[in-house]
Amino acid sequence: VNVFWVSLDPLSATNSLFCRGHLFDGTNITAIGSTEVIANGVEAIQFLYGEATNSASDNVTRYVNANEINDWDRVFSIKVAVMTRSLGDITNSVSTKQYVMLDSDLYTFTDAVNRQVFSSTFSIANNTGK
Repeated sequence: VNVFWVSLDPLSATNSLFCRGHLFDGTNITAIGSTEVIANGVEAIQFLYGEATNSASDNVTRYVNANEINDWDRVFSIKVAVMTRSLGDITNSVSTKQYVMLDSDLYTFTDAVNRQVFSSTFSIANNTGK
């Protein structure tokens, strides 16, 4: 199992996407290996899970955060949003910019850094509920 998160990378002095592997034996999760930076300049990442609430259908009826899932066996898609940033100032002009990622709170920055939000939706094969 790979665990991903965004945190400050002291080597690049910017937020970055980190990953660490874990073993899952069906009951326990044990961290293995070391924490690795896999992408510098990642400001934030967010996921929403597409759940089919009608047990007679695999059609996704709602997208929610992980803590709002009623039945993980009924999750058939994932929306992901990633906010990236330039590694340094792009202009000499400091300005306030706001960004929205899925259902997160508004991100507000006042600086000369360029940012961009990418998002996509993936369907997943979830055969555990069948």
